[in-house]
Amino acid sequence: MTDRTPLVSILIPTFNRPGYFKAALDSALDQTYGNIEIIVSDDSSDDETEQLMSDYLRKHANIRYLRNRPGWGAAINFQKCLELARGEYVNYLMDDDLFHPDKIERMISLFRAHPALALVTSTRAIIDENGLVGAPMLGLDALMDRDAIIRGRDAANLCLSQVTNYLGEPTTVLFKRAWLTEPFGVFLGRHYGCNVDMASWCVLLRHGDLGFIRDTLSYLRTHPGQQSNEVRMHLRGLADWAHQVARATTVDLLTDDAHLSNAVQRLMGSVNGALPRVAEARVGALVIELGLFNYLNELSQIFCARFSEAPPVPTQAVERQFAPSTVRAGLEVGDTSGAVLSRPPQSAAPWLLDARAIPGNAAWAGEAMQRWRKAGTLPRMTLTVFQHHARSMAPTVDSLAAQWYGAELVEFPATDADLLTHVNHALLPASADWVGLIDAGDTLAPDATFCIANAVLAHPDWQLVYTDEDTLTADGQYVNPHCKPDFNLDYLRSLPYIGGLLLIRHDLFEALGGFDPAFEGAEDYDLVLRAWEHLQATGAGDKAIGHVAEVLYHRAQGSGHTKKSVPEILAAGQAALQAHFKRLGIAAEVQPGPFPPAFRVRWPLPEIKPLVSILVPTRNQIGFLQRCVESVIEKTKYPAYELIVIDNDSDDADTCRYLDAIEAREAELAGRLRVLRQPGPFNFSAMNNAAARAARGDYLLLLNNDTAALHDDWLDEMMGHAVRPDVGIVGAKLLYPDGKIQHAGVILGMRGPAEHPFIGRAPEDRGYFGRAQLVQDLSAVTGACLLVRKSVYEQVGGLDETDFKVSYNDIDLCLKVREAGLRIVFTPFSLLLHEGSASQKGKVEAAPDEAKLKRYAAEKDAMYRKWLPQLAFDPAYNRHLSLASTEFLLDDQPCLSWDPEWRPRPRILVHPADREGCGEYRIISPMRALNRAGMTQGWETMRLFEPAEMQRMDPDVLVVQRQMEWPQIEAIERHGRYHGAFRVFEIDDLITNLPVKSVHKAQIHKDIAKRFRKAAGLCNRLVVATEPLAQAYAGFADEVVVCPNHVEGARWGHLQPPRAERAKPRVGWAGGIGHTGDLELIADVVRDTAAEVDWVFFGMCPDSLKGVVKEFHPGVPLDQYAAKLASLDLDLAVAPLEDNPFNDAKSHLRLLEYGILGYPVICSDLTPYQGDFPVTRVANRYRDWMRAIREALAEPDALRAQADALRHKVRANWLLEDHLDRWLQAWLP
Repeated sequence: MTDRTPLVSILIPTFNRPGYFKAALDSALDQTYGNIEIIVSDDSSDDETEQLMSDYLRKHANIRYLRNRPGWGAAINFQKCLELARGEYVNYLMDDDLFHPDKIERMISLFRAHPALALVTSTRAIIDENGLVGAPMLGLDALMDRDAIIRGRDAANLCLSQVTNYLGEPTTVLFKRAWLTEPFGVFLGRHYGCNVDMASWCVLLRHGDLGFIRDTLSYLRTHPGQQSNEVRMHLRGLADWAHQVARATTVDLLTDDAHLSNAVQRLMGSVNGALPRVAEARVGALVIELGLFNYLNELSQIFCARFSEAPPVPTQAVERQFAPSTVRAGLEVGDTSGAVLSRPPQSAAPWLLDARAIPGNAAWAGEAMQRWRKAGTLPRMTLTVFQHHARSMAPTVDSLAAQWYGAELVEFPATDADLLTHVNHALLPASADWVGLIDAGDTLAPDATFCIANAVLAHPDWQLVYTDEDTLTADGQYVNPHCKPDFNLDYLRSLPYIGGLLLIRHDLFEALGGFDPAFEGAEDYDLVLRAWEHLQATGAGDKAIGHVAEVLYHRAQGSGHTKKSVPEILAAGQAALQAHFKRLGIAAEVQPGPFPPAFRVRWPLPEIKPLVSILVPTRNQIGFLQRCVESVIEKTKYPAYELIVIDNDSDDADTCRYLDAIEAREAELAGRLRVLRQPGPFNFSAMNNAAARAARGDYLLLLNNDTAALHDDWLDEMMGHAVRPDVGIVGAKLLYPDGKIQHAGVILGMRGPAEHPFIGRAPEDRGYFGRAQLVQDLSAVTGACLLVRKSVYEQVGGLDETDFKVSYNDIDLCLKVREAGLRIVFTPFSLLLHEGSASQKGKVEAAPDEAKLKRYAAEKDAMYRKWLPQLAFDPAYNRHLSLASTEFLLDDQPCLSWDPEWRPRPRILVHPADREGCGEYRIISPMRALNRAGMTQGWETMRLFEPAEMQRMDPDVLVVQRQMEWPQIEAIERHGRYHGAFRVFEIDDLITNLPVKSVHKAQIHKDIAKRFRKAAGLCNRLVVATEPLAQAYAGFADEVVVCPNHVEGARWGHLQPPRAERAKPRVGWAGGIGHTGDLELIADVVRDTAAEVDWVFFGMCPDSLKGVVKEFHPGVPLDQYAAKLASLDLDLAVAPLEDNPFNDAKSHLRLLEYGILGYPVICSDLTPYQGDFPVTRVANRYRDWMRAIREALAEPDALRAQADALRHKVRANWLLEDHLDRWLQAWLP
């Protein structure tokens, strides 16, 4: 060791993040290690960072600052920083991340103690945009419970074999600069587009070792500014991994067969999972541009050469393996030879019936309709169809004829006469319960009328009902699904969004006098407005307008019945809305909206303006506070306001002077600007409540100190809505300093308890069907700028000071106001700037990070406990839209879109551990068969659902298989806390006692028994495949149930090997890399019989036998496994099994697979294969195996008779479809 202190270069490339950058730079300057240089390379498009740096450069001589004009771009900026570094050791620091103060010192100490180290990493944790520290990220801490030194190549192989960066991002790793022999982000000459860190870590690990410090020394921030095209970045990452895994084999990495095999399997699984998203994101060309398939083909050749001495499988093999996924993604698939493998079918869009329904839906609908008939409650419907001179009626009539539930059809011929008068004459005297209109060429989903009938029977108070819709193109494509909110009065006044399939109860239609011909072209819009007025007047209210959240109406492009021009139709809509306000006696002005056919309503203010108390909480942050106060004073046309600054123990000298100055002028300003002191721990809710009590205004405006008014009528716009008697809260549109959207409302359940949609989009972006540009009712708006009537605030108890001190208090307030029957209105026409959580970024809350994290978790928990049903089903959103994205994307998990009121069978959610044998036989296949038989309403997924998502599906049963990673265990615990589903834990292996020779043993967590006991203990029942497993795990759960394996007839039953005649018999074995010990039992048998039989291995073949076997067939995707096994046409199959506790607990699955194909079997005489199966059992001795094989092959007729008997046995007793009751019993309470 040496006492020298080597120079460390901390490199900070930055771009347009002055707030986060300052915190990052401060964390670098706060290092306890003294000998550092800091290089800042500024690519920003504005001057904020440059201005910020001027003070730092005066105070700190160890900072070098580069201002890049024009900017170099991220990749070049990264490399330029490295080129400027003088230090022996280098650590990048991303401009939004943070260092622990001891990071560099502790890492350098490790380098000094171990000179062979190339890099040192540590545990790292997430921090959010507010600076709150979350859980550690997946890294080496998941594998090691102490600091460690790891051989470089072992560390590289670990990451490559798992296709996982366990080492961390650039912020996390300190590395030896001299040993980085390629530019940063380059591996073997290729510039990586995503995995730049892994590219360089592998370069370094070829030269030296890895040091690991288990303490958390880096903090990686997640925030809206990081948003990018996730699909594009994921594809770039996959291409990087494919290149790195393939080329790593050329530099003495991945030399171990198990490592390479695992890497290929994981990579292929990731690609298969990603490709279905390609078409939706329209990035198919990127797959080709990145060369993804080229690298996969290269990897295929390497893999086949490694595992077989036969000629490598053609490079097209990998492409063919991925063909089904790419077809589903909407891509035409060709291989590298130019041959077209497959073309995409006209696949169903996810909102169409074939995709959103499971097999039993039609039959269940039939059962429901039969019940309605018996009860005499069948709703009668009459639909009027307008003929069109240029459009055929046939598609419309055909779609009505195909309805599960019938409706009367009335056709009107194309005419120049007053169509609406004729319609009224036909419909007003009709005997139907419900009436509606359809245009020629438009079609209905097959279950449209059934869904409506089911809904109106479930909601007898409904008097008008509408559905979602899409567009049907001339070439038959279904596009632009409009998943609408539930009835939304202000959105309706902004956009005639209801449209499409609209049915109105006949008595209401009659009371309204039918359609008003004066508004032809917008007659349905006028009808809905008049219906709402009538329902308000009669006391039925908004709840009488129902919404069926399914895309049931397919509007043909260009369809319609009016002959009016588009300008005339738009004018009719505007006139209808203006007439609506006139009937209500409201002096509102209707103007054209930001895009046709939208409107903007200018609401009148009373002559005497109510006083608004603007409440601005603060602690220090003089820059933000002063800007906020001055912008309000300078840019607020609304005259009647007071401004109260609530100070929470500010101790910054400049802030204190500013506040003191305000207090000194309070009398002079007649109290319109005053300071309220609120000492004590930071409690945002208490601060606002105290100010509300001191406020003199009739209205309270909660305004964050990091906001600023952008135009002078912002408060007039908000007050125009606030004075409406039906409105409780009004929110504004907020923009980041760079002009991007920070707040355009809040959606419940989105990415947690609630989130802002459209974050980071351009301010002029319309959003989903205008939702970012139009006034609308929402369930919540941000408390950063929230206007509420003081009496309402007091009525609901203000902000919750106990459960929501800092987070979610605004959401809770909005929900309380909504529960009180008042609207929450968002207006984009009130525009303010908002930095976003500046108080938390600026460490206003003095509590340590651990306390903040605990407090935040408690507030999140409180939201779920109090509001979870509401969070799952935001009426301003739609259950077909994803809660995992802020972009109003369609959910990729149809079960989350199911009608919560349609539960014809037990609703079951299953989580397989994998998509290989275990997951298929124990979870995926049973769930598929139960659904196909109409016995369950089930769904299978590997994605862990958040609480609001879980509430959407609300399963009766949750089945989880081998979920033993801590995030998975936490998810089970979370489900138990918030949901009432019966929880079943499934396992089919003695995972706590793997054989010594198992290649998987090294990957099993050392604390697997602890994890398993914890996970199983969180469930109501443990289901296993065998009695030995049940005995071994009897104490792990309150109830243990045995449900043996079966084979699925739908997948296996039709397969029949040809049993061809041949000179030498074909003897085969099938299995994966986990069977190394089993195959060692017969290795000598294979060698010594190779001249007598043709040995056929499928899935895996040890290196020592590759020159002996006649054929080796690599593994195939599981959905091809049965057909592939049948194609081997074996005369005899062998099933050796090593004698150990793990195998003793296994099932007889291999006998079922061989048996249903009619293969005779010789197997080890161990517990799994004992019983009454007509197979030949042998002791695990060489002579017994040799004798059994030779005797069996000597009597071919007897051997085939044994095979037939085994097939009969399996078909008669072990088909999955014949034992579904047993599976259902194992899963249901």
